[in-house]
Parts: sequence; C-alpha cells; structure tokens
Amino acid sequence: MLRSNARLLLFAFIAVLITAGSLLYSNHLARQLLTQEQKHMELFAKALEFAGDLENNNCEVSWVSQNVIQSNEQIPTILVMNDQVNSTMNLGLAEDLDNDTRVAAEYNILEDLKSNADPAPIIIPFNGQSMYIYYDESPMLKKLRFYPYLMLLVIVVFISIVFGSFFIAKKNEQNKVWVGMAKETAHQLGTPVSSLMAWVELLELKGAENPEDLELVEELKKDVDRLRNITERFSKIGSVPELEEVSLSKLLDQAAGYLRKRMPKKVIVEVLNEIPEDGKLHVNEALFEWVIENLLKNALDAIKDKGTISIHAFQRGRNYIIEVSDTGKGIPKHQWKSIFKPGFTTKKRGWGLGLTLTKRVVENYHKGKIFVSNSELGKGTTFRVVLPR
Repeated sequence: MLRSNARLLLFAFIAVLITAGSLLYSNHLARQLLTQEQKHMELFAKALEFAGDLENNNCEVSWVSQNVIQSNEQIPTILVMNDQVNSTMNLGLAEDLDNDTRVAAEYNILEDLKSNADPAPIIIPFNGQSMYIYYDESPMLKKLRFYPYLMLLVIVVFISIVFGSFFIAKKNEQNKVWVGMAKETAHQLGTPVSSLMAWVELLELKGAENPEDLELVEELKKDVDRLRNITERFSKIGSVPELEEVSLSKLLDQAAGYLRKRMPKKVIVEVLNEIPEDGKLHVNEALFEWVIENLLKNALDAIKDKGTISIHAFQRGRNYIIEVSDTGKGIPKHQWKSIFKPGFTTKKRGWGLGLTLTKRVVENYHKGKIFVSNSELGKGTTFRVVLPR
C-alpha cells in the first residue's frame, strides 16, 4: 500500500516537473519570437520610411519594397495616415467581402489595436507626413502562447486518467480480496454448520421425550439457522445479488425479534415503520437483513447494558429511508466517514469490517447510501440507510 502510494506521488511529482518545464520553455520561446517580430516590424518601418523618401533611387526603393516590405507574411499590420487607413496586411479578412464591409472590419481591428498599449505603434515620416504603423502578434505567436495551456490541459487529463486507473485497479484488487475472504469464510463455516444442523435434529427427536427442553432446542435451532444464513450471505459476496420485493415490516421484525431475546433486559428496542404495507423493498433479503442486524449490533455495542435502540422507517420522495438510532456514547464528527473504512474499530476486539461490509452491501449491491446522519458524544448516534424505491 505504502509502496504504491509512493510510486503514485513520484509519478505526480514528475508530471508536475514536466508541466512546469514545458510552461517555462514555451513562454521562453514566445518571448524570443515576440522580440524577433518587434525587430522585424522596426525593420519594416525603416523600409517604409526609406521607400517614402522621394530622394532615394527608384531601383533601391523597388528592392526594399520586394525584399523587406512584402516579406511581412504573418504579422497583422495597418498603416494609418491622417487618421485614415492607408494600407493593411495579414488581417485575415475574407477575400470576397464587399468594400464597405471590408473597410468597417479594418477600422474595428484598428480600434482594437489602439486600445492595446502593447505593442505601441511605430511612427515614421512618409512623404512629408507622419505614418502610424499598428501591428499585432502573428497567429504563430498567439498559438505558441496558447500551446502551454493546451499542453497543461492534456497533462491534467492524462494524470486524471492514470490516477483514475490506479484507483480502479486498487479497488478491484480490494474487491477480489473481499470476495476471496468471504467465500473462504463461507466454505469454512459450511461443514460445521451442517453438522450442527444434524445435531439439532437429533436433539429435537430426543426432545419429544423431554418437553421441558423443547424451548431450549427451538432457540438453538434458531441460532443454527442464523449461522446458516450468515454462511449463505458470505457465499453471495462477489456474485450478482438476486433482488426481490420484500416487506420491510418482515425484515425489521425478523432482525429486531432475533436480537431482542439475546440482548440485556435493560436494553429497549423500538420499531416505528411508517412505510405503507404495500411498500416493498427491492433487495436481496439475506444480505439486507444482515445490514439491519449489523446496525443493531453496533448500536448494542454503543449502549452496552442499558439504553434504547430505535428503528425508524419512512418514505421521502422516491426513496425509502431507514434510521437506526441508539442512546450510546456517540461518535466524534471527524470519525463519521472513517468508521466505514476497513480495519477501523474502537473495540478492543474485532477486525473493523462490519460497517465496511454493510456499506458495500448497501451501496454496491442495492445502489443505496449509508452514512452517519447525526451523533453527539454522550447522547447517541443515528445511522441512515437510503434506498431507491
């Protein structure tokens, strides 16, 4: 576990380094390209100034025009004289625009360039007047500025996929351990439970001669049946549960009735079922009865020898809700989620698996939710189970 987490953290650290390095290098390239474009525009401005000087040789002007001015094929440029657009280059406007639409678009772009202080326009003398050269970053430079964020997004998605795959694989591995342990437990319990059932039948036959022992044998039979049900529940872990419509009243009465006779006399169990008689739970009876029993046993552990355990079932919207409350010692708020983790327990004995298995049965097999809805230290705890109708 620790080794896997260390590898995951190392991978995340390397990914962060790669991302940071890519961002820094891309920004460095963008700054270099921006510097080159600014130098190119300065040369472009000098070439225009040279071409506008009437005293220069026509051949020289022609050479400058062809090799410097017309070499600007990327940088959007607008030349302005007397507040009028004199010429434009690389604005990316469609060629089939009519003249009025094109002029309006050019002036809109010019206003955008004027509103940006950076880069500042270059001012040159041209034919005895001042020419303003407005320009913007080239499409290549803009893409290069956008590239680091695109790369960051790709890396984040990649890391998310890796982390997700890791946790899914980890969860699948845990599921295999759970299933293997549950099935092995069912297998180990199978033989002694079968033997106990045979012994109970033998005691029943002998009990016909001793009527006073019939009640004892009957309770023993219930305990053996309970062991058989537990074995059946463990054997169903990992397989697709067979869901059926079950009466909630029947489930609650079975679970509470069995535990009542095995609880201390000063422990009171109250059942309030507000779900109509025709309200059926779509559950696996054996597994869900286990959920109720487990919550009742946890409540009994919390109150020990004296207190009250309450079961309240009601309907809210499209959900059935079952609350199991006790008047026990309560759970600190920072442990409300931890109690469902494997191995967590406040008891001196036990593996801390009861609530973990309960959560798996409710959420994985019945698509419901289970959580601590309320708890106060010294006053008690309420567990809530929410099941879709």
